[in-house]
Amino acid sequence: MKISKKISLLLIVVLLITATIGFTASAANEKEINNIKDVLIKSVTIADKAYIDFNNENKKGSLKENKSKIISSHSENVSNVFSEKISSDMKKKWIDDTIEQVADGPDCIEAGVSNITMNEISIKGETATVTAIITKYLIDRVQIDGKQCLDKMEGNVIVAATLAKENNKWKITEFNAQPDMDSTNHTLTIE
Repeated sequence: MKISKKISLLLIVVLLITATIGFTASAANEKEINNIKDVLIKSVTIADKAYIDFNNENKKGSLKENKSKIISSHSENVSNVFSEKISSDMKKKWIDDTIEQVADGPDCIEAGVSNITMNEISIKGETATVTAIITKYLIDRVQIDGKQCLDKMEGNVIVAATLAKENNKWKITEFNAQPDMDSTNHTLTIE
């Protein structure tokens, strides 16, 4: 009878230790997933936010004076999200080339992410692979029938990315983002 109690007690202790270790690992994994989500959200909004800053300065007539400050700020954002290996290409595409679109582009006043769904995620040590659907939006100021309106465009972007830790922070090393044109919708409101 004493052996049976000892075995039962030992089994309970082992189960408690296993549950505690599992909970700790799960909490750490959840933290890593949230950090990765944050990187993905930033990655799909950098170009839009740079455009908005360039556009605002262009409307004020101060783009020429503030151009280098805006480029520097958003280039730093790119470096915080993308690995050194690909950040220079992303800066060229998303920051340097964006300034050329401001003169003839829409009057975009806001951009952001309203939802992120992680479809697949695999974290192995210092690397992760992810597939996610990110719902992002842009709000443009437009004229319709002589009335000032806000056009909110919202739709999904399907992101596939590989990330690696650099200085204990997740950064994207491979990136593919495809808009899901069928998911896009517009909401017009009069200002």
